[in-house]
Amino acid sequence: MKLEDRHLAKSIGVFAHPSLVIFRQYGREAVIYAGDLKSQEAILEWLLIQKDPENEAIEDLEGEALTRAVRSGGGGGGGGGAQSAAVAVFVYRHENCDACLAVLQSLENIDDDTGRQDIKMIKTTDPVIQRDLLYRIFKSF
Repeated sequence: MKLEDRHLAKSIGVFAHPSLVIFRQYGREAVIYAGDLKSQEAILEWLLIQKDPENEAIEDLEGEALTRAVRSGGGGGGGGGAQSAAVAVFVYRHENCDACLAVLQSLENIDDDTGRQDIKMIKTTDPVIQRDLLYRIFKSF
């Protein structure tokens, strides 16, 4: 769709052209593609993830489920996954973080590769985990 209304474009977060935006939940949520617009494969993969976010490759955990998954090597999160040699947790937030979305999309692209290397990928927006993690990092200094 061609959008001439700059005020409307800015209200949904489009500041550069060209841009690809998918509207979910009957237009209540706009998600802007942050990848390479010349890559058909990357766009298709992104659109498929956006179409069915429940079928994400990276498991989304919070609270006790996340703690169990980290302690058990990724196998105790509630998603029924097998134990891995290592667990990588992407801690991010949805709002006011364009870089978070770009990083998450990149991680979704490599999730299968990390799985073959026996590294379980998990993502979380859990604020308690974020606070505890920052506390441990700064405590170690």
